Amino acid sequence: MKKWIAIALVSLTFAATAQDMAASDAQLAEWGDALMQNEQLGPFRLDMSAEQVKKASTCAFQYGEQVEETATGLFMVDWTSPGCGITLAMGSKTAQGRQTIQRMSMGEKSQFHTQRHIGIGSQMADVMAAYGRERSPMSSDETFIAGSIYGGMIFSFTNGKVSNIFLGAAAE
Repeated sequence: MKKWIAIALVSLTFAATAQDMAASDAQLAEWGDALMQNEQLGPFRLDMSAEQVKKASTCAFQYGEQVEETATGLFMVDWTSPGCGITLAMGSKTAQGRQTIQRMSMGEKSQFHTQRHIGIGSQMADVMAAYGRERSPMSSDETFIAGSIYGGMIFSFTNGKVSNIFLGAAAE
């Protein structure tokens, strides 16, 4: 009898865990969408137009070549500012269309911070305190994913400190 009770408890626990995981995926997607709508890296936010970027920043940008992205169909141009330590992936629906920020990342020279005050050099504990609720189970010691790779933020770590912050969709 005890054996059957133990088996029943294990089965119920497994079933509950599977349901929690499915709910977790939906919750992570929701959190990722919210992060993409509300977060900023310094003065920059997703969907910001090229005109708004130029008004909001004193960063000097270098412009890459335009490439049509197969996965999204968007025409993409990387705007890179080595001095500010940030890269903005600007996209438009047509080759001559209005460009907006589709995704962005900041690296070692950046002095910018997220809305929750995380920047390059922040400790893992700081990221956990700020974004722990949105943490994806796909995270590791070197990469903290808030939301999901399909939308949200990705913090990369070197020696326990933030070395890169990405905001947007890393996968389609």
